[in-house]
Amino acid sequence: MTVSAIDRGQSVPTQWSATDRLLGRYSCYVVFALAMAYVPTMGLGFVAGGGFSAPIPDPYQAVMELLILLLSVALIVAFAALHAYAPRHPREP
Repeated sequence: MTVSAIDRGQSVPTQWSATDRLLGRYSCYVVFALAMAYVPTMGLGFVAGGGFSAPIPDPYQAVMELLILLLSVALIVAFAALHAYAPRHPREP
């Protein structure tokens, strides 16, 4: 039975290209931009709803839900790029 380098705790080099780095970088930019769009939308929703105790009205709630869906895709791409770039060996205490 053959033991792979990952099973022995050794780092295995991966093919990390410039396209992978750009994809990770731009997905982080998209996360930041969408978060900066989410905050004022939420603020306007609170103002339109009449305060923190009232629910956020429908057009603002729908925009916030759309931004969350877009944020989730961008976050998955960002963390996939981070995972691909991270070393393969386990952490040492």
